[in-house]
Amino acid sequence: MNRKNRTARPPFGELHVLDERHGVEMRTGGEGERAFALIHGIGVSSVYFGPLAHELAKHARVYLLELPGHGRNLEPGRALTMAEFAEIAWASFDRFEARHPVIVGHSMGCQIAVEMGLQRPGPETIALLAPTVNAAERAVVLQGLRLAQDTLREPRGVNAIIANDYYRCGVRWWLKTLREMLAHHIEERIAHVERGVLLVGGEKDPIAPPEWLHALASRCRSPEVAVLADQPHVMMYTRPEAVARILLERA
Repeated sequence: MNRKNRTARPPFGELHVLDERHGVEMRTGGEGERAFALIHGIGVSSVYFGPLAHELAKHARVYLLELPGHGRNLEPGRALTMAEFAEIAWASFDRFEARHPVIVGHSMGCQIAVEMGLQRPGPETIALLAPTVNAAERAVVLQGLRLAQDTLREPRGVNAIIANDYYRCGVRWWLKTLREMLAHHIEERIAHVERGVLLVGGEKDPIAPPEWLHALASRCRSPEVAVLADQPHVMMYTRPEAVARILLERA
């Protein structure tokens, strides 16, 4: 395994190195009876969750997970499936005795969140922010096109964070993870989730458009959908107060 650049750190909470061998880190902050566990997407780190984490931490305990092969972490020797990422996430939250958090995934993190819900049924809601992969566009070329379109709609700050994270992630690990991401059919897996599912998206998100959110909701046992007007894919960075309010009131 190759050690990656460790210069940038998420501007939130206290850092905990949970497993140096597998490359798992956690940042924690906030206090309260409720807990939110945030799972980032492919190629990026937890940095873009910073604004949302700060908002949620005003009312609850927040756990900000850094997945293996992402951010400052080490690249595993092989690709990990969404279910394996989920197992690692649960093991990480167990270290903090956070056994009943509201799971909040973004983009590919939603696929991991669904697998977490299947691995451990419970009463807490799973919140999916801009979930991938749109079944109508399950192809590398189309996903690349939608990512390029979304880049033009995101503010400069978001694009700078994502570009830096992608550089640290590296092409090899990104492609390995992309194959697993495309192989995972969230629309099939979500039908077996017994928890309530809250789907949140941006009106102008080309990667996970509103019609895709409603298509997923039609597969859920207990769904709720919220769409933020004029927002792109990384809506929890551009509108953290609004997303935090939705999570606190509906999750």
